[in-house]
Amino acid sequence: MGGGPFLASATLTLADLHAAPMFIYFRMAPEGATLLARHPGIEAWLTRMTQRPSHAATRSPLEAG
Repeated sequence: MGGGPFLASATLTLADLHAAPMFIYFRMAPEGATLLARHPGIEAWLTRMTQRPSHAATRSPLEAG
């Protein structure tokens, strides 16, 4: 990540939309959550992604929250 709120730029890109679901599933595993906790920038990005209305509309039933 650069200094912006999204993975590749200051605006949402296809990279964000493709990566977010993979990171969400990765975070479901205790080991994945532990690894992501070490990277606050990625955690903050993932939080921003999960707060998007499009995510709420398509969230996996396996995802907590």
